[in-house]
Amino acid sequence: EKSLVIAKHYLPEDHIDVANALYRLSSCCEQLGDVQRAMHLCEEAVAIASHCLPNNHPQIADYLLQLASCHQSNGNLEAAIGLVEQSAAIIRTNLPATRSELCTTLCNLGLYYYEKGRLHEAIGTLKNVW
Repeated sequence: EKSLVIAKHYLPEDHIDVANALYRLSSCCEQLGDVQRAMHLCEEAVAIASHCLPNNHPQIADYLLQLASCHQSNGNLEAAIGLVEQSAAIIRTNLPATRSELCTTLCNLGLYYYEKGRLHEAIGTLKNVW
């Protein structure tokens, strides 16, 4: 929280370092069980990053995964699936197919499909990991 206060004090409100501080704090809040606060912080981080960075920047994909995790923790799997799909599209566009980020993202997507009972999509997605 201190990092975020410092970043907001010394940097413009739409600076990428403010988004990074929000993202890190969001992750901590989710781990501590404060999912609503985590979601709000991460939504703010995504908005700032989308403004500061080029479209489809890999850092936005990371923020979308964190936001998806918040939605999944809150029981909103459909929102989580949509965010993970967006993240996977960004990763596919910008990073080599052999990067571990794509594997992790596809595994998460497959698990969310499975949790939602969308077994054929889960199997198809998980097959793409290997």
